[in-house]
Amino acid sequence: VHCEMPGSFEEESVGLQLWVNLAAKDKYCEPRNQDMKGTTIPVVEQDGVKVKVIAGGSLGVKSSTLTRTPTVYLDVIMEINRRGF
Repeated sequence: VHCEMPGSFEEESVGLQLWVNLAAKDKYCEPRNQDMKGTTIPVVEQDGVKVKVIAGGSLGVKSSTLTRTPTVYLDVIMEINRRGF
């Protein structure tokens, strides 16, 4: 049985879940989750691009999120008319 109760009744909660298909050797490992507040997610800004690094790394900044499978999960905000980073 799988049950989660994220957040609290005292403050608004906004969350996300990322489910990753594991390598065969890790399929039956103990399941786990990692909770983090938005204030603990590393943020980097460069040349009109703002990146929240949720997992993996970007622009020289690395997340503290632990993953069994190499994962990059970013929240990217770019200035209007910006083309890549």
